[in-house]
Amino acid sequence: MAPGAAIFLDPPTVNAEAVQLAESLGMRPVFETARMYRGKPLDLPIDDVFGITTFELG
Repeated sequence: MAPGAAIFLDPPTVNAEAVQLAESLGMRPVFETARMYRGKPLDLPIDDVFGITTFELG
């Protein structure tokens, strides 16, 4: 990665530790991703999720 290159991370806002980590590294919000589910959301260990790996698929 080139020095000064932009990095985008989308931690789930319900994971306060992930948001605090990003903010402690000087990151700030510039966009948000809406999480949408069809049916019941998956039962995930959200405290272990620090960033999503894919964005909008449609």
